[in-house]
Amino acid sequence: MEKRLGPMLQTRRQFIRQAACAAVGTAALTSAIRDLRFMNAAVAQSNISEYKALVCIFLAGGNDSNNLILPTIPSEYDQYAAIRTPVLAVPSSVILPISPLNSDNHEYGLHPACPELATLFQEAKLAVLLNTGTLVYPLTRAQYQSGALKRPPQLFSHSDQVMQWQTSIPDQPALTGWGGRCADLLAAVQPEAPISLSVTLSGANTFEVGNVVSQYSVSSSGAVALTGVSGARLAALTNILGLTYPNLQSQAYAKVAKHSIDTGTLLNSAIAATSSAAYWTTPFPATITPPTGGLAFTSSLSPRLR
Repeated sequence: MEKRLGPMLQTRRQFIRQAACAAVGTAALTSAIRDLRFMNAAVAQSNISEYKALVCIFLAGGNDSNNLILPTIPSEYDQYAAIRTPVLAVPSSVILPISPLNSDNHEYGLHPACPELATLFQEAKLAVLLNTGTLVYPLTRAQYQSGALKRPPQLFSHSDQVMQWQTSIPDQPALTGWGGRCADLLAAVQPEAPISLSVTLSGANTFEVGNVVSQYSVSSSGAVALTGVSGARLAALTNILGLTYPNLQSQAYAKVAKHSIDTGTLLNSAIAATSSAAYWTTPFPATITPPTGGLAFTSSLSPRLR
């Protein structure tokens, strides 16, 4: 029987089931999981006026999940500490306790370096998906060793696991990412959107590769603009790109270049107010000091999130 951990601490299966249910209704639940095009149809017929964004911060395997969410029941903590050894185990005295809305008869806490996450969790603004991974099927060690069940190719290859997390297709090579496929399905919301539904701050990536929607790469300060081209020069270039070209390749190049300039101008104008340091009331820390001891270190992610 599947454990029920509640809306704030749930398994991946529960998350998918509830998300699909919220999108298309319980009557189409089974079909929605099998064929996500139902979501596209539902969205296309809805009058949506609010704005929501899915922000994916992909650490490429850089998160030690066993030290992020920790057991706090003494007997379970002792098992954790024995496995992790004193070198890696977080002292029980500094673990930040959390209270899931529905209990699974276990007690958990967060790493002491995550007080903001603990606060969000207690405010019911943060959920955790447990027991997730890139296996094709759940399998035991014995089943893995015997080869009884299908498993991802190169299971212990870091680069392959990074790719499979982005594609959500662990048993075969994939040409698209699950973020890109979601954007394809939701494109009906804004069929004439001036800016792509998929925006990336880390360059081209597999996660946002779709069949319809193309990812739009920007920097942490906005769209990448032409260097040294402004004023009269920019106006002249725009006029040149707006001409009619008999050569199809020249015509396509001019169209893409003009669209890039127009999109960049639109985006940079929209986010101009956010360039002020005063806009961000809670900036991400540039330097992090481990609460369990050790030297402080600089976060390379901080400049992108500021």
